[in-house]
Amino acid sequence: LARGETRFSACALSAPMLGVVTSGYGYPLARALGWSWAHLGQGKQYLFRHAIDPMDLTFEGEKLAHDRGRWNRWRSQLEACPGLGVGNLTWGWLDFAFSTTAWLRRSKAVEAIDIPVLIVAAGQDDRVLTSDTAKVARRLPNCRYVEIPNAWHEILMETDDIRAIWWREFAALVAGVGAQG
Repeated sequence: LARGETRFSACALSAPMLGVVTSGYGYPLARALGWSWAHLGQGKQYLFRHAIDPMDLTFEGEKLAHDRGRWNRWRSQLEACPGLGVGNLTWGWLDFAFSTTAWLRRSKAVEAIDIPVLIVAAGQDDRVLTSDTAKVARRLPNCRYVEIPNAWHEILMETDDIRAIWWREFAALVAGVGAQG
């Protein structure tokens, strides 16, 4: 949308990555490492040189969502189609993520997005910076920002009470767009 996409009449985002959690490394160091390794030809290398097997992830360790049943369903899908698994990040991915999110946080193009935008953020997200998401949302001229305090990153895999907030907000967005014609 910030690059001029015009085919949509509205946009709904669930915990969008508009800032990257750096897990104790600090933003300047993590960004410098990502840029350096990517530009030294190591963009396809995994962070800290090891892959993560998605099948090794645990419900307790990942903090994706609070609902074990939905986690188990996700795991079953992953077991049935292992190619859908996401392993560890690469230095190239990290560099791209930092560059893109920085551009979105500072670009005036974001302020030109005039379609209705719904952003539902996870208050306990350990993957994306909810504070950066809120900053970008404030710059969107037609945005509704909702932060669910006790949600983890995968809002649509969350418990029914958390998902209900997402679906209520989504229904309101769709109804508003429908009312506009």
